[in-house]
Amino acid sequence: MKELYKAKGYSDDWIEKRVRGIAIRDELTDEWDNRGVKTEKEDAQRYPQVEVLPKEAEEWQVTLEKKLKKS
Repeated sequence: MKELYKAKGYSDDWIEKRVRGIAIRDELTDEWDNRGVKTEKEDAQRYPQVEVLPKEAEEWQVTLEKKLKKS
């Protein structure tokens, strides 16, 4: 994969950040799977898009926003 990005002209720094980001997403989605968290779109790809958050995360965000508005 690194060779492909290098051939496309990306810098070594960008490539390392990209590969690290992919590894982190892998770990995150594995943890979601282990905990039984489901995304809203059951047919989502292995790497859910930012807007496809688990329902629990959306509910938590709404609760947090309500608490922040009260203070």
